[in-house]
Amino acid sequence: MNGLLERARHLHDLGRHAEAREVLHRHLSGEPEDDEALELLARVEFADGDGAACVAAATSAIAVAPERDSAYRALALGLDKLGRHDEAVSAANASVVLAPQEPYSHIIYALVALETPQLVPVARQAAEESRRLAPHLAETHFALGVVLQHQRRWKDAEQCYRQTLALDPNHAMAINNLTTMQGGFRKHRKQLDGYTAALAVDPSMGVAQENVAALSHLFARRIFFAGIAGFLATALASNLRGGPDSVTWLIGGLSVLVTLGWAWWTVHDVSVGVRHFVGRQLRTDRLLGVAVILAVATLLATVAVAVLDLDGESIGRIIQVVGFANVGYVIAVALKNRE
Repeated sequence: MNGLLERARHLHDLGRHAEAREVLHRHLSGEPEDDEALELLARVEFADGDGAACVAAATSAIAVAPERDSAYRALALGLDKLGRHDEAVSAANASVVLAPQEPYSHIIYALVALETPQLVPVARQAAEESRRLAPHLAETHFALGVVLQHQRRWKDAEQCYRQTLALDPNHAMAINNLTTMQGGFRKHRKQLDGYTAALAVDPSMGVAQENVAALSHLFARRIFFAGIAGFLATALASNLRGGPDSVTWLIGGLSVLVTLGWAWWTVHDVSVGVRHFVGRQLRTDRLLGVAVILAVATLLATVAVAVLDLDGESIGRIIQVVGFANVGYVIAVALKNRE
């Protein structure tokens, strides 16, 4: 094998896609019709998230070697990333026709066919065929798990993901999917451990990063709403007792301490890597930053109502401000979730 091509393959396996791309371009400048290099370039571009470049490289590989089944699989993945699902299914089917005994042909067909509702039964047949052909290959169990999860057959999907991990304990996507299924966004600490494990295997895995980001939003919202509950309890006590006294101080102090204590425990109960990731999210995700700012502002309002001698009108204004901020934040979250 050409030295440059071998180096590019090694870099790709290490996840160093930019370096692999540079090496492949150097190789292709001397051998522009090397179909193996073109197919590898397509896989590098797909792994780096560039569907259009993946399609271009795979198409070039197919033009040089129309019988290369693996190039059709790369083409199918690139087309699927671009949302061109019908074309992706056609490309995957071409791979199956060219190599019906190759399990990866059936795996790719199953995964891209899932995007078309009427093809879901066919996708399951393809995934089952891949497992029949290669029962000792982790990817065949994973593909069937994805299809079964899509069909909401949770127990069967979980069994497939566990079999995947039995064959490949470091399968990042299986860890991520199994974590999502187990948690159902209720067992948050367990989920965070699972997503962290997935990212430890593959730090660039976008879906695990998105799941950690979603959990960080959930924690921020809980702190925010806990602060609102404490504020309302303090404001009600102050209003009923005609001003601040030892009772309002106690209620306000406990509300602030409980909220801050729960926030501190949440932050320090996760790994350092997750804390750093969420810290980066705070600098780039405005909505997450707004939730933290509103939580702090609500705690300050709680302290003000608990210790300051405010009349009913002033307390009412504070409640209005906190209420409007709450409604605005909830609307912003709902709009973002619809995107």
